[in-house]
Amino acid sequence: MSEVQIANLEPTRAGELLNLMRATWQDTYVNTRLMPQEVLEASLPDTAERVRAQEKTLARQYVETDETMPQYFGAFDESEVLVGFIKVAKPLEDLNRYGGHENWRQKFARKVLRRPAKLIDPALVEILEINVHPNEQRKGIGTLLVNRALDSLPEDTESVRLFTRLTVQSFFKRFGFKVNSERSFYPDATDESGISLYGMAAAVTSLQKVEQ
Repeated sequence: MSEVQIANLEPTRAGELLNLMRATWQDTYVNTRLMPQEVLEASLPDTAERVRAQEKTLARQYVETDETMPQYFGAFDESEVLVGFIKVAKPLEDLNRYGGHENWRQKFARKVLRRPAKLIDPALVEILEINVHPNEQRKGIGTLLVNRALDSLPEDTESVRLFTRLTVQSFFKRFGFKVNSERSFYPDATDESGISLYGMAAAVTSLQKVEQ
């Protein structure tokens, strides 16, 4: 493996991060018929507005008053090209998993009623995202990213959890994670061409690691 450096992912890298996510989603979900192409394009549009939104998201890791304490770490190759990243944060309650997205009720309460979501547990941290470019996988980059995230946890962390597909849970078990549950988050559904619209979320496992 060529030398890879792990460092904080700065807001100026927002465009690179989005390009990386498109490449990994295309390879992992669209090419394996777990996600329609139009879902990827709608979720990660190639627009300046989406880049600006991602810049703001990355900038949150420097906001001391953000109680979720988000952290982004990037993996950079010898040419300083972003080849992977990981995001960790303290999760908020009542989020509609998979991936921690708000449903319309939570969004209405937060934006209209000005009712902020609460932390599930101040001592709990969640690995929300981890992506490695398809051309750079199986080179130890994912291991470097997880180790950096676990080494950088807030001092009050008592446990770390994540949601992932059943097919990759063995990777996280290497770091001491244990399976909490396995479940389907959405009912199965297919479009007219037979593509599973929810296959990605229909085989999801919850893993948790207790910090010593």
